[in-house]
Amino acid sequence: MNQNNNTANAQVAGLTAAQNSIGASGELLLYGVIGDWWDDLDVATIVNQLEQAAGDEIVIRIHSKGGNVLDGLAIYNRLKSSNKRVVVYNDGMALSIAGVIMCAGDEVIMPDNALFMMHKPWNFIEGNADELREAADGLDMLQRSLVPIYMGKSGLDEETVNQMLEGSGTWLNGVEAKEHGFADTVIDSIQAAASVDLSNLSAPADKLAALFKPADSSANSEEVPVETAQANAAGNPAAENEAITQAVAQERQRVREIRAIGTQVNASDEVLNGWLESDSNVDEVQAQALVYAQEQSQGSGQSPEADPALAQAAAAAVAAERQRTRDIREIATQAAVTDDQLNTWLESESEIGEIRAQALSLVAAQDASGVQRHHVRVEAGNAAARAAVENALAHRANPTRNQLDPSAHDFAGRPLMEVARAYLASTGHASAYALTQLQLAQAAFQSSSDFPLILADVMNNNLRAAYTAAPRTFAPLGIRATVNDFRMKYLSQLGEGTNLSKVNENGEFKHGKMSETRESYKVDTYGVIFTFTRQMLIDDDLSAFTRFTSQAGGKAAQLESSIVWGLIEANAAMADGNNIFSAEHSNLIAGGAGITVARLNVGRKQMRKQTGLDDGEPLNLTPAFLVVSAERETEAQQIITSITPNAAGDVNPFQNSMQIIVEPRLADAPWYLWADPSMVDTFEYAYLSGNEGVYTETEVGFEVDGMKLKVRHDFGAGMIDHRGVQKNNGV
Repeated sequence: MNQNNNTANAQVAGLTAAQNSIGASGELLLYGVIGDWWDDLDVATIVNQLEQAAGDEIVIRIHSKGGNVLDGLAIYNRLKSSNKRVVVYNDGMALSIAGVIMCAGDEVIMPDNALFMMHKPWNFIEGNADELREAADGLDMLQRSLVPIYMGKSGLDEETVNQMLEGSGTWLNGVEAKEHGFADTVIDSIQAAASVDLSNLSAPADKLAALFKPADSSANSEEVPVETAQANAAGNPAAENEAITQAVAQERQRVREIRAIGTQVNASDEVLNGWLESDSNVDEVQAQALVYAQEQSQGSGQSPEADPALAQAAAAAVAAERQRTRDIREIATQAAVTDDQLNTWLESESEIGEIRAQALSLVAAQDASGVQRHHVRVEAGNAAARAAVENALAHRANPTRNQLDPSAHDFAGRPLMEVARAYLASTGHASAYALTQLQLAQAAFQSSSDFPLILADVMNNNLRAAYTAAPRTFAPLGIRATVNDFRMKYLSQLGEGTNLSKVNENGEFKHGKMSETRESYKVDTYGVIFTFTRQMLIDDDLSAFTRFTSQAGGKAAQLESSIVWGLIEANAAMADGNNIFSAEHSNLIAGGAGITVARLNVGRKQMRKQTGLDDGEPLNLTPAFLVVSAERETEAQQIITSITPNAAGDVNPFQNSMQIIVEPRLADAPWYLWADPSMVDTFEYAYLSGNEGVYTETEVGFEVDGMKLKVRHDFGAGMIDHRGVQKNNGV
């Protein structure tokens, strides 16, 4: 390796030697690909690091091209929810989701030549038209969650932010980032060595040139080109074997040096494989790693004196060695071996068949000894493993509500694919650690696997929690019931019976009677189906599922409120032919629109004078609730809140006499007085017996690779009695 490569590597090593953790200075480094758990950049590791940070300030230093969107969002949300001041330094680049994390800073500091980039979410997607449309919808959903973050930091409007995300996105240096509101402080320029590869991003050349140091290309390479060896061997029949041997040796040396460069610059597997499989020499790869040179022509051309036969033989040998490298890397991935073992295989003379046999032996030995692979292993025992996985996924879905059990620590913060792999292995799937991603996703959703049931339990618990937490203002006002079927339910409003009559000595008791009215309603079914596909499993998109169930749970509660308050707002006719609120029912409060002592007095008087169905005796009901729209909330508080009067005439007889219920679904003007439902049944709401509240059903799909979650809700409501409520129309 020549001198300029050594110099460049030293520069890179100086930048990337720092560990992604909180150092002695109290600063947390995010150098590399966000979400890469091997380099401690996954959300669980980062959040744990943040929780260990001392003091009242968190300092983050970022040099990253981006990574996993969902991990990045979780890190952003954790920083924004912290009660500490967050200071973010962009040490070189904060691109894609790394730029979103940068926006979490209360103060963002950038050198004027550092880079910030924002773009639309993207992904590698395969499937049919429906699956592609579904994936596109998912990307749109992610964009909708990113736009408010950019708006919140910059102060830009939604239209401007969306325009900046179009096409290849927007690249800003430190000065431009401050002008747009993404940075708060600009400091002097730095000259940074590259620690990430940007070949898959449309980075502006002028901005990159300002950021990265160019490599010194004046030094001469100490390596002897293959073409020179071929030319020297021309005309010598014995030279063919020597040329082939030298070509293979130089290719292996090239692979070792490129892998070293990849380690130093934290290159992703995809980028490293691209370098290894290209015809670029080490100098060209180093230039790419420093993100200074543009695309260069591959190869250096063949010496005119070279023997074509020798050149062809050497080229075939290089191609075979590259195929061997690809095969070995695939075996290493499937067997989950260490980097040291992978390097040993790459540098050995072993054939592929021999290496494959060694890999199988390692897998068998590791399974027999209980050695951990992929950072997760659970001992056999379906019940314990299932409970641990459920707890870990529930904690990931909602850490605040679901505390992490010690037994679930091995699963916490891991990608869904690795959780599925470890769970399958713990339940007897002998080759779980040798499966490819697609094979693993298929195995996880097989009918013999209960991993879908684990997901379903987590989602059902999330659904029920969201449903229970959603406000339902009607509940204190009505009677809860259950029904056995979906037929019309007839409600009997019983009278008070005949008054007691005096019984003379030796007299007979007289027969009384009970009158009734009949109101009716029925329970209906409401629902929706959501599909969790193998693509979502591979993409680690648990949050899409949890968002869906949280929204579905909240929507179910909102549906109940809409049905009940829609019933009140509709003011439909009751069994006696009169509307719920009508002069015939003596439950309309006249005299104007506002909530005043005089109008409250009218409503209370009318409620007290409501009579029984049989004897006409006053029921002496009193209002327990004042029900108002959001528009009248303050007005209601002013009339009900206790104050100290200056004179007897200022006393408010309704102070603290009723509970205020605010329902935003109600029209602005009207307001209501409501009696306690224990005194009189005003309305009834009901669920199907045995399925009270929202519930779910799951099905492992045959037509769709994945599982379907059906959210079902059976609910209905109907009026029983008009006498327990008074209404002011607000006019």
